Amino acid sequence: MKKIFSILSAGLLALAAVSCVTEKPATLDLSKATAPQVLSANVNEGDIVIDFTPAVLGQSFTAPVYHWLVLSKADSKEVGAALTTSVKDNTISVSKNNAKKALAELGYSDGETVALELILRASLQDPTKDNGINGFIDAANPITINYEILASGGSADPYAGWEESTWGVTGAIASLGINWDSDIEMVTDGTWHVAKNVVLSAGDQFKFRKDHGWDTNFGAGPDITEEPYVVTLGEEQPAGPGGKNLAVPADGTYDLLVNPDASVYKVVLSGGNADPYDGWDESEWGVTGAISAAGLNWDNDIEMVTDGTWHVAKSVVLSAGDQFKFRKDHGWDTNFGAGPDITEEPYVVTLGEEQPAGPGGKNLAVPADGTYDLLLNPDEAVYKVIASGGSSSGGNTPPPPAKPTAWSLIGTLNGTSWDTDFDLDKVSGDIWKIRQVSLTEADEFKIRADHAWSKSVGGPEENEVSIIDDSNPYGVYKPEIGVAFAAGDKNIRVGVAGEYDITFDYAAQTILVEEYVEFADYIYAIGADTGWTSTYPLHTVLDNGNNTANYKGFGYLSGEFKFKPNENDWAGDWEFDGEGKIADNGGSNCPAPDEAGYYMIEVNLKEMTYTLTLITTIGVVGPAQAGGWDADTDLEYNAESKAWEGTIELSAGEMKFRANDDWGINWGGSFDSLYQGGPNITVAAGTYAIKLYAWCDGKAYAELTAQ
Repeated sequence: MKKIFSILSAGLLALAAVSCVTEKPATLDLSKATAPQVLSANVNEGDIVIDFTPAVLGQSFTAPVYHWLVLSKADSKEVGAALTTSVKDNTISVSKNNAKKALAELGYSDGETVALELILRASLQDPTKDNGINGFIDAANPITINYEILASGGSADPYAGWEESTWGVTGAIASLGINWDSDIEMVTDGTWHVAKNVVLSAGDQFKFRKDHGWDTNFGAGPDITEEPYVVTLGEEQPAGPGGKNLAVPADGTYDLLVNPDASVYKVVLSGGNADPYDGWDESEWGVTGAISAAGLNWDNDIEMVTDGTWHVAKSVVLSAGDQFKFRKDHGWDTNFGAGPDITEEPYVVTLGEEQPAGPGGKNLAVPADGTYDLLLNPDEAVYKVIASGGSSSGGNTPPPPAKPTAWSLIGTLNGTSWDTDFDLDKVSGDIWKIRQVSLTEADEFKIRADHAWSKSVGGPEENEVSIIDDSNPYGVYKPEIGVAFAAGDKNIRVGVAGEYDITFDYAAQTILVEEYVEFADYIYAIGADTGWTSTYPLHTVLDNGNNTANYKGFGYLSGEFKFKPNENDWAGDWEFDGEGKIADNGGSNCPAPDEAGYYMIEVNLKEMTYTLTLITTIGVVGPAQAGGWDADTDLEYNAESKAWEGTIELSAGEMKFRANDDWGINWGGSFDSLYQGGPNITVAAGTYAIKLYAWCDGKAYAELTAQ
């Protein structure tokens, strides 16, 4: 009978006696626990610093002990929210930025003083992944602090004493949930009007307006034609009555200023041009790489600072030819690069977006020369690269221009007349796609940015004639279906009625039109190694949540084989059609591979091709085993059980499974649901008999049995 350990949200495994039942999550026996004790509490330049004696949980199993602070009350109002903290050497701290963020969510602003009641809490459970099951123990007495909310980047509000203004800022601002339907209030000194500490992403747009209406409003200067116009930080710029929408070059917190009498505006990082990471603490993480401006060639590190969650290397001058990664303690035992599904190296990041970080992943690069802030959240395995707002290091290099935040089809689609946008979805990086577009023989379209005509693309040349109006036979571009073409400025007419998928590669400036096909979740491989009785499932490789023609699965091949669309019958099966090719031709089986073994099996039903990749090893990798993220502890394939098996001593920590000692093929997620490129799995210390059923997404799982 198989025995699988239940995994807590934080990944703790309760080591119970071996039996044929499913284990239950570990819970804290309070009768054996000693609460933490607060020794002192101080506020240091906005940071809350607590010295304490740790809790002793005294349980019958070994597990990490987590400490954090709970904001129980603010001005006597019940809150009960966990704060983002960092713990080091029996000192727990909340950075000024994290305290400010938590209080801003409760409606407090810079300059206010709040009576806080804090509780020091200890648990078996990581507070960022609380499952509400494990239990906790609190220090005996709450901590009371009168806390002054300092302005970003400084110890006082630079606009203190300014008065309420009739001007405001409106726009499409995601952090505030407004879409040109509300205003951010401003204050004024009689000349300048400012909206303070506005959280903006590079995709947001905004303008200044008076009295919550459009009679008097300012945007970009009168000579500006592009929309949105990306501002230059820290500089006074002309403001135009009714001018184009404004945007910032990178995600951040900004002060937005306008002087309507002089028709100028200015956008600065909140707190003036001060360091937006002021007050962050020294970090054990760093950035290394081949970075010409810093004189590095993978032989040293650029130091980082942290607020307890994010770690940042500030104002790093990078060229497009540089490469870099994040690593801990100046070594390679723990390092992050591009996400686990990324195979190209270097991987060119998308600026301003959180992206998955892969342990030992491929090197990273930026899309253009510039000065950047490089941020990593190792606990969530994500990173972000943004153009630096300051000029403290190499600021003479301008940041790259902001990319469009939306692409859409516009034309005569669905009976419209060049007046309706049909949005493409961002698939990854610079790839945008829309599926199942219905086109008539006459329909024409282009692709445009941000629902405006300031930037649009079409076909590269005129090779066909429009048939919309017989009296006006102007030239259009007719693409070859399934073949990417260079983007130009001509209307596109497919010319054959049907349903199509349309993909725009912004980086490569190419467009691809393909016939839309609905693909099943699974197809199946079957062969002589199973006596032609059982199958290996292959799962579709999802594209932005949609099934595609690409399938991937795993299985042992020792003889001839073929593929079929249904698990339990042979209707429509695909046979050999030449090397690496298949077809529904009633022909012979695909030949046995040169070497019997375990393979990754990939099929493309559009190209009708298949490929086999031999898997020589599958192992456990990660700090839960001896080799860390650099060396695997291998499992052995058992042909009878069709599982990869081994008995391994694990320490408390994270792990994954990977093939061929490389990240190109890896399984993560949870033991009962493993999938390619899934997140790290956290396990408790112990010796385990492991059975890994290394199959396709949706079918792969592992059994861990304590020994």
